[in-house]
Formats: sequence, C-alpha cells, structure tokens
Amino acid sequence: MAIVDWSAAIGYAQLVNIAYSVDPHGSYDAGAIGNIGKAGYQFIDAIYGSDLATDVDPHLGDTVTYGFLARSDAGELVAAIRGTEGIFEWIHDAAFLLVPDPIDAGGGLTEDGFKTIYESLRVGRADDAQTPIQAMEAQVQAGGVASIVVAGHSLGAALATLLGLAVGMAFGQKSGVKDRAVYTFASPRVGNSLFRYTYDAVMPQTYRIHNRPDIVPKLPMLLYRHVGMGLELNPPFLSLEWTLICWHSLDTYLWLMDRASGGNTLAVDRDCRGLRYPGPQ
Repeated sequence: MAIVDWSAAIGYAQLVNIAYSVDPHGSYDAGAIGNIGKAGYQFIDAIYGSDLATDVDPHLGDTVTYGFLARSDAGELVAAIRGTEGIFEWIHDAAFLLVPDPIDAGGGLTEDGFKTIYESLRVGRADDAQTPIQAMEAQVQAGGVASIVVAGHSLGAALATLLGLAVGMAFGQKSGVKDRAVYTFASPRVGNSLFRYTYDAVMPQTYRIHNRPDIVPKLPMLLYRHVGMGLELNPPFLSLEWTLICWHSLDTYLWLMDRASGGNTLAVDRDCRGLRYPGPQ
C-alpha cells in the first residue's frame, strides 16, 4: 500500500463528517462552527450548491450546503465537501454522459452530473457569492496561506476532484502556496483518460481512499478512469453488515483508516457491525 499519513487522512475525513452534521437546507450554527474550531480550524463560510437530481428526488436547483471553507492558524486552507444520500439513486438512473471538463476545456471529459453541481458551487449565500476558487484566492491574497487541502466523500469526493484540479491550476508555485493536496473517500470515477492525465499532472498529491466492497468507487465504468493515488481499505471478514450503505458510510471509512493507522479508537455505526466486529464497543 502506498505511503499516506493516516492521521491526516482521518482528520480531513472528520472535517467532512462535520459537513454531514449540518442540515443541507440549513446553515452552519454555533455547534458546527465550534466543532470546526475544536478540530483546529477557523470557519470562513459555508459552500452551497444545487442539489443532486435523481428520478426519486428530482430537485436539481434546490440550494443546499455541501460543506465549508476553513483555515488553520498554521495557514492551511481546507475545503470539506460532503456527499449525499441520493448517490445510490444517481447510480441507478444516471446516464453517465461525458461532457467537457469545466476547469480545462481541453483537459478531457467529465461526468455531466458532477460538472453541473460543481459549476453551481458558491461560498456564502449572498447574491454576489464567490466561487470556491474566488474565495480561496481572496484568502491567499490576504496572506499567510501556506497550503490548500480539498477533502470530500462520495459525491463530495467527485466535487473535491474537480475543485482539486481548479486549485492545482490556480495556485502554482508563483502564488506562494507551497503545498496542495486532495483527500477523497469513496470517490466515483469523475472523467475519462485525458481528464485523468490532466488531473494527475496538476495535482499529484491526491490520495483516493476506497473500501474494497464499496460499489460507488467502481462507477461509472466504461470510458471513465480514476485519478490520483489509490489506497484500498479492506474490512476484516464478517466485520461489517453486507449492505451498500454500510460499505459506503464515511463512519466505516473512518474506522478502517483508524485500523490502518494501528489505532482502535473509532467505531462503526452499530447498525453496520458484522458478526465479527473487531472494534471498540
């Protein structure tokens, strides 16, 4: 397995978990902002975008929260992006059409649903709200930003991949940003071979973490390719319930990463524990 700082990966996944804790149709309250503070970051603003449209829930256009932008005292700027419960409906009814990469039109093709949602992302609710890249540029121009990290789970991982490409293209060495990284968890494939080539050339420090039985990282199939450095997690035999939701859950990913790091402090949701669950009770 490739070398990765599992403690760092767990930390970014926990930030994404905070994004999950916020009502998609609500806003970041004192509790969520406090949890971001406890993780060592200062909340900047929420990231909003259009909801994922499926046959079951055809509400594309509804504005929901997808995550947040935050900054540490050490100058690390982080975008944490959640997934959606509609990901399995998306798998069922999506046509997986390939359309031009929204960041670099000559850089390959991407899945049309991911592209549409990515283009809707805004930081803040104001009418003149900035795109995530514009908000990041404002932070960089204000000074003190040494690194940028984008993290996401599931649909949020696909959006993090697109945002990661935009970060790589916008913040080269001349920007003063020394490090740029992307951590994705349970990411579906986002684009074709040319997109992968473009992405990997721009954002080599990408850690794509996936659970072996999870179906979402295996889709879409034809013509689609994964980006970044693949890091596979493999649950012990009969440790998890055999359900798509349990295999895909971010809590499951956190537990598996905790085990990979040699720890035993994080637990799987009780409804997902298998017959031989070797974790904290």
